[in-house]
Amino acid sequence: MRRQHQIVALGLLLLLLSTGCMGSSPESEATLGEIQIEAQSERPVITFNETVAPDSTATIALESPNGSTVSERMTRSDNGVNRITVPNPTAGEYTLKLIRKNKTTDTKTVTITPPELRANINADWGTTRLSQAVVEVKNEGYLPTDSSVSVYKGTSKIYNTTSQTIIAGDPATISITPTGGLYTAEESGSVKLR
Repeated sequence: MRRQHQIVALGLLLLLLSTGCMGSSPESEATLGEIQIEAQSERPVITFNETVAPDSTATIALESPNGSTVSERMTRSDNGVNRITVPNPTAGEYTLKLIRKNKTTDTKTVTITPPELRANINADWGTTRLSQAVVEVKNEGYLPTDSSVSVYKGTSKIYNTTSQTIIAGDPATISITPTGGLYTAEESGSVKLR
């Protein structure tokens, strides 16, 4: 009889394990999936998915590079893909945390890079007169920045455009076409972005 009780108890234990009743604890049933960051308008947006146990909730918290929580909200098991627009973004490493029952169950990090400008400069030199300059600028970082175009003769600035905000991910064109030309030199020169 005792042997039968042991076999029944072992069978029940195997049944519980196979159905997941003794699987992972509820705290571990909240995980973060792949994280992506994209530049949108003037602030980066973090897109991610998470898995939360059925019929339950968790908190998603975003910490800035200095460790302060800049965004926090509840999520449900059926949310799927989530998006967080980073408020008052600065360059650095952010931490995304998934918290369930006051316990952090998963963390992921994402780096917001500073503005990084790439420029293509087209200068129109008649013979020795710079009559026009067109600068196509693209910001390959995640944060916006202000930029202007200047023309120098040696180290002296002789012309400057007004500052223009270059949004992350969006190309911009800055043109200089003043009346009478920008600069007259003894020979054709070059235009550089500083």
